[in-house]
Amino acid sequence: MNERNRFAPILEEIEFFIAERNQIASSGPHLIIQYKSDGEGKREIVSVRLVHRFRPFQIKLSRLGRIFVDFLAQRRHMWQTASEIEAGIDELYANDATHPHSKRRMPLIARRIVKVYVQRLRNTLGRTFEEAGLKADPYHILRTERSESNQVLYKLLCTAELREED
Repeated sequence: MNERNRFAPILEEIEFFIAERNQIASSGPHLIIQYKSDGEGKREIVSVRLVHRFRPFQIKLSRLGRIFVDFLAQRRHMWQTASEIEAGIDELYANDATHPHSKRRMPLIARRIVKVYVQRLRNTLGRTFEEAGLKADPYHILRTERSESNQVLYKLLCTAELREED
């Protein structure tokens, strides 16, 4: 066996890892957001999973954490302020099947605690990345920047798909 052929499988594996790393760096990890519908137009987000090397890893989140990720994933192409996140979540999840009461005036995730949810999500993503063996920085995936008017903007760098539970 010649030297070149002997190392071909190792070189292919290295090329695969480099391509995978480049894909994650450019578009982020892949998330599957699974939900179930109750038949009346209400849906509940059941789980959020990270897919890495064709294996799903559950991102362990509370109900509001799953709503937060789903919202950011659906708007992953736009930077959002805390006020926009608060208003968007309230509008989009008013018909959430697990919504405690429909006539409430309190937001599901208030503007003043968006920063707390961002930090919690980064911590949870870090643990999930470690479990999956994925070398990615949660701060690179859930980005924060300042606008020209010094507002904090948030953006989730990922690919995502919604799946309805059977």
